[in-house]
Amino acid sequence: MLLIDKIANEKLTKVERDIANYLLEHRVSLSNLSTRDIAKEVYCSSSAVIRLAHKLGYQGYNQLKEQLIKEQKYLDSHFDNIDANLPFSKDDNMMSVVGSIKEVINEATKDTVSLIHHDSLQRAIRIIDKAQHIYVFGFGAYVPLATVFQQKMSRIKKHVIVQNHIGEEKYQADMLDVNDCAIIVSYSGENHSLIRVASLLKEKNIPIIIMTSFGENTLSCFSECILYIATREKLFSKIANFTSEHSVSLLFNILYSCYFRLNYENNLDYKIKHSKKVEVEHFSSNQIIMEEDKN
Repeated sequence: MLLIDKIANEKLTKVERDIANYLLEHRVSLSNLSTRDIAKEVYCSSSAVIRLAHKLGYQGYNQLKEQLIKEQKYLDSHFDNIDANLPFSKDDNMMSVVGSIKEVINEATKDTVSLIHHDSLQRAIRIIDKAQHIYVFGFGAYVPLATVFQQKMSRIKKHVIVQNHIGEEKYQADMLDVNDCAIIVSYSGENHSLIRVASLLKEKNIPIIIMTSFGENTLSCFSECILYIATREKLFSKIANFTSEHSVSLLFNILYSCYFRLNYENNLDYKIKHSKKVEVEHFSSNQIIMEEDKN
């Protein structure tokens, strides 16, 4: 949940609501505003501003301000000309729909990449590299996306297990040991089953990589290794999960590619030799995709 949404849903006193509304209305210039400036405009005390920050879960006003500025910067980037929830209308012709989906995917790609932090990605790759087994937990459309990741990793001899049986995820989580790691995928970060999975894993000191939406949510509290999904879609009022599904797919591809890079020559050599040995029935007369005969 973004802080702006948390503020909207939080039970606040009249003074706290006045302060919150002022903060939201002046997010663009917030970096230059002190507690004294806000108190003067809202006719309250500086301590009231600090109390609001504490109520929202922050150590103080500066931390609250930093988060609001960060969120505003994110919300102001990308998706200027396309709505992630309703990218086309009933009046658009077929080729207009094609253009709209292209634009949504392009923006989702840029959005996802903008949310990747070097240290978090590096931490994720180190976790994957050290793990004997990688377990992926998620539901819905994320399961087939994880299965594609599983297949790619298997081609370079890295063992990935996708937990896709509803009701079994907690049993599976309880069987992991410290030589394993987990990737948990949840857009909202509030799925009770996945939160329980994360809790079980943390109790066992299992390294966790979390893919979730930008902002605060319960799931993100269980790991410092977070990869953010493009966060533009509403939970329900949308045509489809165009951006979140593409974002998760992109993140899986990035994890695979960065892991592949660690042992590039050996992985490439093994993958090519293995494919030629196993996929003996693959053939095409299309010159573009036909393999060159080097013999």
